[in-house]
Amino acid sequence: MVCLAGEPLLVSRMSGKQGRLTAHRELERVPNGAWRAHRQIRNHTYNLRLGSTQSLTIAVLEQAAAELQAHLASPSSA
Repeated sequence: MVCLAGEPLLVSRMSGKQGRLTAHRELERVPNGAWRAHRQIRNHTYNLRLGSTQSLTIAVLEQAAAELQAHLASPSSA
């Protein structure tokens, strides 16, 4: 886990081969602070649950980025 000034990292941005996302830990609603990814596309925010810190890997982040990127490729419902 990455720490800044002794505090655990709570928010992170990732830009990978499959797309980009912002990830954050839900400390208030989830007891162990599960990670969630989100991305805003065409004025809509898409969210994905990433899991616990122990299960968070580059592969998980890349897969989430690909899933969020797929919303960009799909036609707008407007």
